[in-house]
Amino acid sequence: MIEKDRFIPIRIQKNHALLKRIVKNHPKRLVIESDQTRRLAGYKGEQAIDFHLSKLLEKEFLIFHDLRLSSGKHFFQIDTLILNHAFALILEVKNYGGTLYFDPDFNQLIQTNSKGEVKGYPNPIEQARVQCSEMKKWLLKRDINIPIEFFIVISKPSTILKTAPGHAKMLQKVLHVQLLLKSIEKIKASHKKKSYL
Repeated sequence: MIEKDRFIPIRIQKNHALLKRIVKNHPKRLVIESDQTRRLAGYKGEQAIDFHLSKLLEKEFLIFHDLRLSSGKHFFQIDTLILNHAFALILEVKNYGGTLYFDPDFNQLIQTNSKGEVKGYPNPIEQARVQCSEMKKWLLKRDINIPIEFFIVISKPSTILKTAPGHAKMLQKVLHVQLLLKSIEKIKASHKKKSYL
């Protein structure tokens, strides 16, 4: 059951309103357009998982989209949190195309798009690990001790995933969106006899 729906982020709405009002040759227009393109791609990637999540049994799972929680001094953001009586699952959604190379030496993600352009990003696996740690602290402050799992979900099925030889284990937590339900079922089976909530 969806407990917190996904809404168009306020920043996308603000950018949209600003782009309608700003002149075409304004020096900041390209910066705003670039930000809007990036944010819209992320939002569309998050929407891509909604169809798959709608197939989960409502009585077994609670789904929270776009969570922003405080760990005390700082806030942390989660694309999607799925709660079951035996585990919590954080989904970090990436809407990247082309080829994604998970570099274990420099702990970064390198994207090569269809035009051959190369971009570097922070490793989303590390991002998700930090989210798990923050979520664990948040839950423990409320006397809830439950296993927390995570997946990096790639919303474009055509995206090619690679890593260095001998590091395939690094990609165990990275999956294409069409494998999401099967992967959730595996986690559910591994926690079958446990109940924390």
